[in-house]
Amino acid sequence: MEKSETKLFGRYEILSELGRGAMGVVYKARDPQIDRLVALKTVSLWGQEADEEKEFRLRFMNEAQAAGRLHHSGIVSVFDVGENPENHDPYIVLEYVQGESLNRILSREKKLSLERSLNQIEPGPLHHPRPSPWHSGLYGS
Repeated sequence: MEKSETKLFGRYEILSELGRGAMGVVYKARDPQIDRLVALKTVSLWGQEADEEKEFRLRFMNEAQAAGRLHHSGIVSVFDVGENPENHDPYIVLEYVQGESLNRILSREKKLSLERSLNQIEPGPLHHPRPSPWHSGLYGS
C-alpha cells in the first residue's frame, strides 16, 4: 500500500478543511513538534493594493497579539501567528476544539431553546482592553 504525501503549511501538517470564507480557509492541522491538533486559519491577500496589504498585515499581527493575551475558558487559545513560507500570506494557529458548527445545528434544529442557548455561554468575567474586530472571522462555517 502506498502512503499518501502529507500536505504541509510551514511546519503544520494539514489534515482536513474545516471551513472556507471570502478571505481564507480554516484547516484542521497537526503541529508535529508537540504532537498537537490545531486549527490553522489562512488569510489570502491576493489582489490587495500594496498600502492596503501593509495596513492589513500590521492590523492582523496586532490583533493576533491581543487575542494571544486573552485567557478564558470560552475563547480558543492562540498558539502561533506568521506567514506562509511559499506565498507570504498571514496565518494564525488556534486551539482546535472538536464540535459541530452552529450552522449545522441550526439547519437541523431551526432554532435553539433559551436553555440550550444559555448552556453554550460560559459564565465569568472576560478581561480585555478592547474587543477584537476580527475574532468572529476565525471560525469556519
